[in-house]
Amino acid sequence: MIADEILLKEYERLCTEIRSIEANNEKVIGFGIAIITAGLAYGIDKDLLALFFFVPIGLLGVVFYAILQYRRLFRLGGYKRSLEYKLNEISGQQLLIWEDIVASTSRLNISNRSLGAIYISVILMSSVLSLHKIYHSTPFLVFVVFAVVQIVFFVTAAYALREARRAFENTFQTAKALYK
Repeated sequence: MIADEILLKEYERLCTEIRSIEANNEKVIGFGIAIITAGLAYGIDKDLLALFFFVPIGLLGVVFYAILQYRRLFRLGGYKRSLEYKLNEISGQQLLIWEDIVASTSRLNISNRSLGAIYISVILMSSVLSLHKIYHSTPFLVFVVFAVVQIVFFVTAAYALREARRAFENTFQTAKALYK
């Protein structure tokens, strides 16, 4: 009896932690993108070359923060799913199914995809605008170095996002295997 109580308390703790991270994450990402986009607009208005170097890198910083936090959420979700699995096994009934629902329906969410497309558009537009400004305002070598740095960051972000998406299933399978 005590084992299921421990598992249930852990489940409740995870639910609270996940809600907290989600609420904080949306605020930080939204605020970060708003501030950096405002900086880009200011840089365009005042023709400040230095801002064109920092805005795309700042936006990518927000992206990496988001990926890091969502990877953490996916891991917590995978662990939560394993707790649901174990608690359902102990009870002999399908009482907890939320993470199964999330796992089977989250890829179909048009709102999430649309918001992601908007974020990607803002980042790509700021990068292209910055590359254009740097190309026309600095020596060619500076442009090339900046372009390569951005490409490396974009590739790294794509890889990190792929790994974050795998975190849910990997954590679920690992935790499930550890229950004896």
